Amino acid sequence: MCGIVARFSTQPLPNDNFLLRATQQLKHRGPDGEGIFRSASVELGHHRLSIISPETGAQPLCDEATGVVLTYNGEVFNYRDLREVLKARGHVFRTETDTEVVLRGYLEFGVGVLDRLEGMFAFVLYDPRAQKVFGARDRMGVKPLYYYHDEKGSIVASEIKAILEDRRVPRTISPEALMEYLVFGFVAGSCTSFSAIREVEPGQYFIFEKGDFVFRSYWNPAEE
Repeated sequence: MCGIVARFSTQPLPNDNFLLRATQQLKHRGPDGEGIFRSASVELGHHRLSIISPETGAQPLCDEATGVVLTYNGEVFNYRDLREVLKARGHVFRTETDTEVVLRGYLEFGVGVLDRLEGMFAFVLYDPRAQKVFGARDRMGVKPLYYYHDEKGSIVASEIKAILEDRRVPRTISPEALMEYLVFGFVAGSCTSFSAIREVEPGQYFIFEKGDFVFRSYWNPAEE
């Protein structure tokens, strides 16, 4: 289990130490290490629980040639097989992690990498070449991923309390979600107990590009 957080916008982000506060809220998810990435309009944070390649798996992970950077939580079960496919296509790996397989899988297949990943995961990736942010959640929704979006930009994180470290996020409770939880013991769909915060649904990915925040499904159990 690791913790990830990202904040991104089409405008320069404020220098308000949000990323440090938000990653601190996720420390319990990954006590073995932490890291941050900042650009003018994108911030990525990570708290790590070391499972695979403890010595070389620090995150966020950046590809030096392209500048593509990834913060990732999860386990890709077929990463060794996919690693061999990517090596055969010319990719050179500098770690033994499934994190790097996800990153290089994106470099090779783009969004199509999701069709090749078998496992449980949530991640956010920034591609400076296209000024694009790409994120996804695994097919069954084992790994959590929440988001907030307004006209100033978006925040995505493993837990809601990390998102709430941005002071602009409304704290208004959703009466409908509260009632649903009290009746059924859970909240269905993308709703959360906060009206302004949603959950990326299982089998769903998002792209933030030129101010547009678009969600699409990449997997449907009815089609299997």
